[in-house]
Amino acid sequence: MYNDTRISVRGYVGGQPDIYDNEDGGQTVVFSVGVTARGWNRQENRMKDGETAWYSVRCYGNLANNVAASIEKGSPVMVRGRLVTRAWKDDSGIERSRHVIIADAVGIDLNTGTARFSRVHRDGSSGDQGTSDDKASQSSEEGEIDVTEALTAKAA
Repeated sequence: MYNDTRISVRGYVGGQPDIYDNEDGGQTVVFSVGVTARGWNRQENRMKDGETAWYSVRCYGNLANNVAASIEKGSPVMVRGRLVTRAWKDDSGIERSRHVIIADAVGIDLNTGTARFSRVHRDGSSGDQGTSDDKASQSSEEGEIDVTEALTAKAA
């Protein structure tokens, strides 16, 4: 739709993702993301956290499968998708609402650590075969990838 509200958020996964099996054989994954604004407080001369906003994130299809295999409580993530508001009445009859992101992309936030991509083929097998001439798939003695060496090897 043309009038959809698109949103990108950066935050931390608030709990273990919930995985639901759909009638069509696919999966839906639902998790929460806490997003806390930070700003400079001039009076205190330091960074200060603001309020935390919580979003429920829903993933479907291949994205759901990959999210279920990749994230856990506390994972730093970036989420992009369509923002919708779901409203309901609780058991006491009180109107409630929740912001929900119908995700079309979820990724690990690399500002706080490293990650390694592993392509998943349609048959479900991992594409991480680690060929001997692929410098990017080889790790150094410390278990980290030398990015400069890996990029140089890829260019050669």
